[in-house]
Amino acid sequence: MQNTVKLFSVFFLILFIVSCTNEQKKIQNLQVTIIKNANQINKDFLQYSIITDNIAKYAKSLLENHKSLNLDTLFIELKAKNPIINQLYYIDNKSFKYSYPLFDSLTSYEQNTNHIDLYYFLTNDSNNPSKKSIWINKPYANTQNTNFVISSIAPIYVNNQIMGITGFDITVNNIYKQYLNNNLKYHSLILSSKGIVISSDKNSSKLLNIPDINNINPSQLEQTTINYQNNFDLMQHNQSEVATLTSKIIKGEKYFIASINKETYYILCENINLMDWILVYLVKK
Repeated sequence: MQNTVKLFSVFFLILFIVSCTNEQKKIQNLQVTIIKNANQINKDFLQYSIITDNIAKYAKSLLENHKSLNLDTLFIELKAKNPIINQLYYIDNKSFKYSYPLFDSLTSYEQNTNHIDLYYFLTNDSNNPSKKSIWINKPYANTQNTNFVISSIAPIYVNNQIMGITGFDITVNNIYKQYLNNNLKYHSLILSSKGIVISSDKNSSKLLNIPDINNINPSQLEQTTINYQNNFDLMQHNQSEVATLTSKIIKGEKYFIASINKETYYILCENINLMDWILVYLVKK
């Protein structure tokens, strides 16, 4: 009888060790994956920054040579090569706007003057002395889109005078499609360094009890006076366990275990330095 008990004990010990080993391998593989994917996002967004700078140089050349500003061919080519880009635009210092793809109001941007003011404020001499492209890396509502966007923008200087800005928008839905997956093995999302959701897969939205950011029309939020940050700031989440794990993430912890909805999850994190974002994987134990 004792020998039988010993055999069972050894058997279950072996099972436990094998199980732990498999779990460790799974986590190690995901750690490799998350580092690789975060590096890819960094690399891609650096290339997008270069695109914005090149558009600004092209527009500057046209203005200096007194040529009619024709960005059609360039915008069409860039959009075709970079499907993550939602809309490209040029805005001069008199608020004339040209964009691709086209939308209804091309000669006036009155409904979005706050966005023009924001663009010029962020790219002026004092805020952007390098005069290169910068990122608006926290999603905001743009009435030309049916989804929240981030933007890469650059000033256009001629004879040390700002003549306009150029850039493009990327919707959070496109970020989700490009970089996040509804993977049954793990959930994924991107947070700002302050704990605000930039993009999230559907599984993560459901798990963390937040709206599906990919299916929200900003105009609907504006009508109900609910702003982006109130919905997607995980540090202010009504579940303390979500706020606690978010605090650990933004403090720089790369790997830890947390409880969400009475279930245990491995949390893996990796910084996306260029954008001041954090890529997060949540893996059910």
